[in-house]
Amino acid sequence: MDLETRRVVNEELWRSIVWAGIGLFGWGILAGETALLEANVLTLLSVPFLTWTVLTTTMIGTRIVTGTELQVQSKTGLSLFVTLGVLAGGVASLFLVAVVGYSALSISSLYVAISAITVLWVWHTVFPNFEPRTLPSSPFISSQRPLHSRQNRIMNRYPCK
Repeated sequence: MDLETRRVVNEELWRSIVWAGIGLFGWGILAGETALLEANVLTLLSVPFLTWTVLTTTMIGTRIVTGTELQVQSKTGLSLFVTLGVLAGGVASLFLVAVVGYSALSISSLYVAISAITVLWVWHTVFPNFEPRTLPSSPFISSQRPLHSRQNRIMNRYPCK
């Protein structure tokens, strides 16, 4: 295994801890809330393990085959990522209130507080220190510009003469 492949595998194995946690938590909720999935020890351990294995090997394979880092490279991308995270939190909050039966007031309060803290943290801590990645040098690119939008990437790919 070469050094680059080893680095990718190492990074993705560390990131896969999140996949394992989501698998254990998510499949545990599904097994407890639905009648379609039998809640026994084999199911609650094997299904999250299979989920973790598939997601981790898919991420490792994707990064090795494509050679990309699969990381946010612009402030716009970071904003989109935070927005999708807040929306996913809202869906999870609705699930906890509508299906599981938690108190709407407590879940709503937690959702608003966590979302506000996350957005403020990104706005005041992450954005000021975030440096966009630049395009690699190429004879077809007239200047090195940060990747801010799709339009900039297209303009850099096909410069006007």
